[in-house]
Amino acid sequence: MQRSGKKALFVVCVLYAAIGVSAALLRHIFHGHGCAEIKNAVSDMNSLAISIVSYKYQFGGALPKSLAVLGLPPAGEKASPQHAGYVYSQLASGVDDGYVFHYRLTRSSRSKTADGFVLTAEPIGPPAGRHFYFIDETGVVRSENDHPASASSPHTADTSCVCWEW
Repeated sequence: MQRSGKKALFVVCVLYAAIGVSAALLRHIFHGHGCAEIKNAVSDMNSLAISIVSYKYQFGGALPKSLAVLGLPPAGEKASPQHAGYVYSQLASGVDDGYVFHYRLTRSSRSKTADGFVLTAEPIGPPAGRHFYFIDETGVVRSENDHPASASSPHTADTSCVCWEW
């Protein structure tokens, strides 16, 4: 890929991550007020996957070692490999919207270093219920009911906007 193509891909990834952060902020503003959940596990999975890829291109080609490094930098500090600034702190902690997010690096047989990732979302309880999610470097969110999702699970039919009346 030419340099300009990589730059364009990076800009698209950063914009997508910014939209995810904006949606998260709106969700927190409206929490408990009617249509409270602007964002759920599906959009969290997409935001994290885009942030992981963006991190790789911004910080020298390596995938992040944890979700925590995708979080916001301390006040007054610039983004760095330790605090990339892609997602809000709660999501970077790996627990948000009634889900626990598990992230691990993967390595193909041809590679000596991590060249892929797996991200799963496991429900903690209501209102998340029994939906499990999976995404990897392909960017396809997959889901299952009542058991963990995997690469062989069907593409999710769940939308990324769920509203509940409180």
